[in-house]
Amino acid sequence: MSIPAFVEKIKTWAGERRTTLIFIGILTLVAISSFYLGYIARLETSDSTPEALKPFENSLSVSEGDQVAGAGNTPTLSDLTTPLGASSGSFIASKNGTKYYPVACASAKRIKDANKVFFTTAKDAEKEGYTLASGC
Repeated sequence: MSIPAFVEKIKTWAGERRTTLIFIGILTLVAISSFYLGYIARLETSDSTPEALKPFENSLSVSEGDQVAGAGNTPTLSDLTTPLGASSGSFIASKNGTKYYPVACASAKRIKDANKVFFTTAKDAEKEGYTLASGC
């Protein structure tokens, strides 16, 4: 069988099954999209506790009445997982950017540790010239 005859045979076969092939194509695209959206949703809701600290997660939390020797404040798990040299707060911004985010915002997790700037209140962030990100 020659190549042009083989191509014609494939065109004939595909023409007879056109609606079936379109249905299979759409079904495949929907399945791939569903899995991808599930993957993205899993990434956004994943636990932010570092893997190395997960076995100790319950033992790291300190109740409000407990005092830590030599400290006037009570640390929490988020305080203990904050990078060295950084303070913690309710809002975070990049020292290179113009927007600030709530700490729980997914966009805030993309800021490199070296560039993180923490603020206790939104007013403090706005005083420094940052504006609230619209996505959070």
